Amino acid sequence: MTDIEKAYLAGIIDGEGSIMLVVKRSGWYRRPVISVASSDIELLDWIKATTGTGSIVPKRKKRAAHHRDSWQWRAKDDKALEIIRLVSPYLKITRKRKRAELLISRYKAVTPHNGWYTEEGRKLKEEFEAEFAGL
Repeated sequence: MTDIEKAYLAGIIDGEGSIMLVVKRSGWYRRPVISVASSDIELLDWIKATTGTGSIVPKRKKRAAHHRDSWQWRAKDDKALEIIRLVSPYLKITRKRKRAELLISRYKAVTPHNGWYTEEGRKLKEEFEAEFAGL
């Protein structure tokens, strides 16, 4: 990804995107997810092609006839972390920039590779998640 593409994607994330921790279906703790919602599928196709990852899913259409179709692009886990690393220098929204910095600096340290937590590790993970949610 070029620097211009990174900056452009950061602007999209600042305006229409989210940097989140979401519970896995089969797990207890949360994992990083980055998403962008849009009624312009061409934009989401560009994000997927440029990042080389993620999925695009349709969003549920509101009942009102004037609502347009919309979709959501999402990347999860290590793919999300990599994208966050690439775009974080360009993020301007304070909350999103701080969330990105927290994920980059501490997520891996509080998440064991095998998914097995010690009592101390569990406490550190819960504190991390609480700090993230507080931003």
